[in-house]
Amino acid sequence: MRPYWFEDTSLGHGVCVAVCPGESYGYLPDQTCRYLVNNLSTCPATYYADPHSRHCVLLCPNGSYASDLDGYCVPTCTGNYYADPVLRTCALFCSANLFKYHGPTSNTCVQYCPDNLYAQNATTGVPSACVPKCTVLLSLPTTRTC
Repeated sequence: MRPYWFEDTSLGHGVCVAVCPGESYGYLPDQTCRYLVNNLSTCPATYYADPHSRHCVLLCPNGSYASDLDGYCVPTCTGNYYADPVLRTCALFCSANLFKYHGPTSNTCVQYCPDNLYAQNATTGVPSACVPKCTVLLSLPTTRTC
């Protein structure tokens, strides 16, 4: 059975609907439609607007990442944020045993660095990342790690 969402209309009363209309997202705990404000999600804290299901979700579906910048589940992370496949979030730092990789179109956390890059383990103040040249230890050519 589909939940019915309460839509707050400009008339000052609500209507029950099968699916939240337009640019709104269903929030199951209180069965309300949450609207966008200045292109930002109004899903409650710790929830993210999932464009595929049109719901506010606690965990973004596989292949998307929770972005605290706008409150959405997004396919890629940009700027100083990296797509962490373990936590399914856009994060400033990657989960343990993953390396920050700044790709041509997005930033991701990877277990192994791409060709021509080396896995630089974290040092004080510097997170683990894929780097073109080792700065801490001599590189090991067979493992491409620093």
